[in-house]
Formats: sequence, structure tokens, C-alpha cells
Amino acid sequence: MDLKKTVLTAIAIITIGSLAYFMKTAPGSNSIFEFINIDNVFNLKSQSDFTLPDCGFKYSRRLRFSIVSYSEPEKIFKKGQAIKDYLEANMSLEVKIVVLRDYSSLIDLLKVGQVEVVWAAPLIYKTVKDSINYNLLLKTLEGASPYYEGAIAVRKDSGIKSIEDLKGKRMAFVDEASTSGFFLQNKMINDLGHSSLTFFSEFEFVGSHDRALQLLYEGRFDAASVGLLAMNVAGVDTGELAIIAKTPKIPNAPILVNNAVDPATRARIYELFIAPSKHRKGAEFIKTLDEIDRFSGFTTADTSEYEF
Repeated sequence: MDLKKTVLTAIAIITIGSLAYFMKTAPGSNSIFEFINIDNVFNLKSQSDFTLPDCGFKYSRRLRFSIVSYSEPEKIFKKGQAIKDYLEANMSLEVKIVVLRDYSSLIDLLKVGQVEVVWAAPLIYKTVKDSINYNLLLKTLEGASPYYEGAIAVRKDSGIKSIEDLKGKRMAFVDEASTSGFFLQNKMINDLGHSSLTFFSEFEFVGSHDRALQLLYEGRFDAASVGLLAMNVAGVDTGELAIIAKTPKIPNAPILVNNAVDPATRARIYELFIAPSKHRKGAEFIKTLDEIDRFSGFTTADTSEYEF
């Protein structure tokens, strides 16, 4: 194993350890978080205490809500806790947050279909929507917008002014299944007649938007491909960074519901997400999401939007 792989492995271990620390169980209660990666996602059914018969879930008082570990552990914990608290305050059931280690795990989870609600990613939904047992419920609002952009960021002191200036440079991507952390920027590079495989002297999938910006800020990479709204990262002085390119806008993250969920439960989740201000703890819920990732709510969505 070379030094680069060793470092990345160490980073992954530290990240998992950090998540485990922040996702501690309260005394005398069952764990509210379950950490899933690509190695154990297929065991969800055997680990679970419910099944998915055609008529609905065996245990209607329990709901699993899945999110991807795309950011700092503290943010993931706060986001999961906010979702759990809000849904439990307005529904007569227990909510368990299933945290997915990466986007590959999300793809596998959707194929297995063993959770009721999934906060998915646009590119992944676009790719698998015709082959999964989930329906589109809503999409998120980020900064009050139903759409978002990817960006290519560099250090202001780098002298890099355009995508063409990145030839022979080092690029930090997020994940090969990330819409705003790879797909959109890679398409821009392809449209200019280049391939990322040969255009950059080095590129790497570093796992999260925060990590990509941190490595750019530290000088480990010359550029980072990230979501535009991900530019606010702890420990990074974004005043020292510049945006040299923005991608076309695409729809925000879709919220998916398993087809096995009964219509009444599905309708209730829709009500709670489309108008949180009308429900108990709704204002607190949205305030927390806004503080974490500038999520300002949810809005209607159509599958045709995810044909980008």
C-alpha cells in the first residue's frame, strides 16, 4: 500500500471514529443512529426488526431515515438528530437514522430497499430511479432555491483564472457519484475537449465537500470541485479562495419514500416536510438545517427534473 492510500485509509478510520463518538447512545435507550457502509448495507434486513411485505411494514411504529455522511461528523449528527426530533414530535413512531458512509452505499441501499425514507443525491437518483422501489416525494430548498450549482474553487494566490489554467494541476473531487462534487465539473471539462484522466497531473476523490476545500486551503491540491453552497467550512478562510467556474443549475437533493410505506404515513411525511412551520418543532427543525447546510425547507419535485 503506497503512502497516499495509507493516508486516505487513516482519514477514513478517523472519520468513522469521529462519527461513532458523536453518535453515542443516550443512557437506557436504543441507539438512534446506525452507521452503514458498503460492506454491511446488504445485511440491513437481517439486522432489522421489521420486514417489507406488500401490505406495508410489519412494525408501523418504527421508521428508518437514511442520510449520507457527506460532511463533518458534527454536521451529520446534528442533521440526523434534527430529523429524528421533528418527525417523532409529530408522528407516533420511533425514528432511527441510518448514516451511509459514502455514495456507493447509498446506491446499494436504494437497491436493497430496507429503509423507509432516503435523503438521496440528484445524480444517484437520476441513475437508479427506474430500477428502485422508491418514489420521489419532495426535493430540498437550499438557500431558498430548489436548484443548486457546483463550483471549481482555487486559492486566490494561485494565479489560476480559468479551467484551461488547470491543465497539469491537482484536482480534489468529492466522490465519483457526487453531482456537484464531480459529475458537473467533469462534464464541463469534457465539453472543453479534455478528459480528467489526462488533463490533471493528479486527481483524487477525497470523500466530502468539506474535505476537498480543506485540502485546497492547505495547498494539497490546486483546485477543488464542490457544491457552491458548501463553501462555508470550519477552519477554512474562504476569503482566500476564489471561484473560477460555476456549473449549470440542477434540482436539489430528492427525498424518496419506499413504495412499501402505507399511503397515510407517506402523506403525513409529506405534510410535515412541505410546511414545517405549521407543525410542532418545525421552526426549530428548519433553523437547524439552515445552520448546518443552508437548507431552508422542502418543495414539490418531478422525476422529469432529474434528466439532466
